[in-house]
Amino acid sequence: MNRLLFIACLFVVSNQAFSQNGSCDKIDGADAIQQEFDNNSGCWMEEACNYEPDTKYANNDLCSYDCYGCMDEEACNFNSTATEENDSCEYPEQEWLNCNGCCINDNDKDGICDEEEEMTKLDMEAWLEAGNNPDNFQCAFEPKCLDECNVPYGDNSSCTDSCGVINGDGSSCVEIKEESAIVKLFREGGTGFMMCVLICLILGLAICIERIIYLMMASSNSTLLLSKIENELKNGQLESAKEVCRNTAGPTASICLQGLERSNESVESIEKSIMAYGSVQMGLLEKGTSWISLFIAIAPMLGFMGTVIGMIGAFNSIEAAGDISPSLVAGGIKQALLTTVFGLIVAIILQIFYNFIISKIDDIVNDMEDTSIALVDLIASNKK
Repeated sequence: MNRLLFIACLFVVSNQAFSQNGSCDKIDGADAIQQEFDNNSGCWMEEACNYEPDTKYANNDLCSYDCYGCMDEEACNFNSTATEENDSCEYPEQEWLNCNGCCINDNDKDGICDEEEEMTKLDMEAWLEAGNNPDNFQCAFEPKCLDECNVPYGDNSSCTDSCGVINGDGSSCVEIKEESAIVKLFREGGTGFMMCVLICLILGLAICIERIIYLMMASSNSTLLLSKIENELKNGQLESAKEVCRNTAGPTASICLQGLERSNESVESIEKSIMAYGSVQMGLLEKGTSWISLFIAIAPMLGFMGTVIGMIGAFNSIEAAGDISPSLVAGGIKQALLTTVFGLIVAIILQIFYNFIISKIDDIVNDMEDTSIALVDLIASNKK
């Protein structure tokens, strides 16, 4: 019995004193053991802030990790008491946001950060390729990023009317539309044939203008020219008379010069020389007029050809539909009539210019003939 009590007391009080009567001397021996443990125990975890490997007993409940924390002063969770960095720093999602997720700079107070509004100038793909969160690219869907047609990064083309007015109804260019009615009719007449007719008009007018300018420059005062030649011949100044012809522009002066060059020959030779050279000058005056005649003839022909083709198209439409409907054949008939009208208009315009040119040539030729007859008479009279 005493032996068992000793073992129990030994277990409880760890070598504490016993009474001689075999009972435990101290009932509070457990407190002594606890005190012994508390005084000689410590944290044996190496990563703990209070790691104590030299203590007698291990008590990891005493381990403290208060020394770990974020040591970056710019982080949202900065710990001023931390002595060890544990990579736990937290930062705002974007540099222009604070730790509460609010804008640092928002001058217009619209809830969109000034930096995000500037981001509208960047390419969205570049923004994503940089590894940024697409949800933060809010400005791509804000009004500041939209054109006047509400199209992101648009150029206002999707809501521009035919007059170039944004969100317009076309009323500002009614006059322009009326002026472009000719262009509309030109397209409705068939671009192929209408373009051919237009080319005839352009080329014909170009030749007409060139001929008119040439004929205007070829006109001269033949009466004054003959008067000067007569005075020089009466004074016996043949070379001076020739110089007068050289200094005078036009085919009439050239014919007179040819006659004076052969003044020492017979009258018949002078007349033949003047007639031959006159034919050359007439060829120069009539140069290009055959092309004008050609365009006058071709333009209506092209119009009639367009008419025939338009009618063929109209009949093809009737055949395909199996029914005669005014709206079905109206397009072909309209094309047929338009090509004819434009062809006739071109022919009329060119015909007017052609008649003016021919009339001008006839006047110059008549003047050449009258002057040449008078010149032969002067030369003949001076020979006598």
